[in-house]
Amino acid sequence: MKYLVDLGISKDIVDLLDDATCYNMKINEKKITEIILYLKNIGINNLDELIINELRILYMDFEDIRSAFNNCNQKEMVELINNDIVAIEDIL
Repeated sequence: MKYLVDLGISKDIVDLLDDATCYNMKINEKKITEIILYLKNIGINNLDELIINELRILYMDFEDIRSAFNNCNQKEMVELINNDIVAIEDIL
């Protein structure tokens, strides 16, 4: 799961993933990479917490995620999410 570490997820978090999650993340590498890069690009910086608490986000449709962030006060939402990853549930 080197690609996750390369994207900024800590190795300690990657090591916590069970086999089924690792398998799903491997077969969805392109999609997950696109989503993580987008989230990083808009300023979300607590990606380890995302993996631990909101993993389902990485399996969502990219366009749905992008649309959700485009239809809110993105700067404010990113700040809320960076303070508490659970805030991502408010828009997704």
